[in-house]
Amino acid sequence: MKHIRTLLPHELPKYREHLLRLNPEDRRLRFGYPITDDGIRAFVDGLTWRKDRILVHHSPAMRVVGAAHLAIEDRETAEMAFSVEAPYRCQGLARELFRRGLLAAGNRNVRNVCLHFLAENGSMRHLARETGMDIHLESGECEAILAAPSATPQSVFAELTAEAQAQTDYLKRMNRRVMFRPSLAIRPA
Repeated sequence: MKHIRTLLPHELPKYREHLLRLNPEDRRLRFGYPITDDGIRAFVDGLTWRKDRILVHHSPAMRVVGAAHLAIEDRETAEMAFSVEAPYRCQGLARELFRRGLLAAGNRNVRNVCLHFLAENGSMRHLARETGMDIHLESGECEAILAAPSATPQSVFAELTAEAQAQTDYLKRMNRRVMFRPSLAIRPA
């Protein structure tokens, strides 16, 4: 099971570290243009919790290795962008991040979710097709749009349950790391 959890505001450095680990080509495909380390730092520093939601998956070492950025512009449209580190690709992680982002958007009464990506980004094109999005190509860039599902009591419960399971898994794994770290063990005086 791929646990996807929402990053809390104080955890943004984990997202920044994840983006900084991407190689130059992966960064270009994620952002649609070449971006430097300073550009990534400025991007993450500019995120606001009123409109941005970061959904992440952690590696066994507790690093963020996959993320979906849901930017809610208004009630009409939210944009999603994805990044998955190379060793974690082709395992359905982007699809699961998309599913959670779509659920979050619908539960916030957003009507449409869109993806903007370079036409050469085969992974994003595959994800857009697989999820039934309408894809429009113009000048080497694609825009894919999908109507977000309307919020229902069941969808709100599904999101809350998934989030609670992911947070519980995260806390259990963090506690396990602390308990078995010899450098943190309590030593008798």
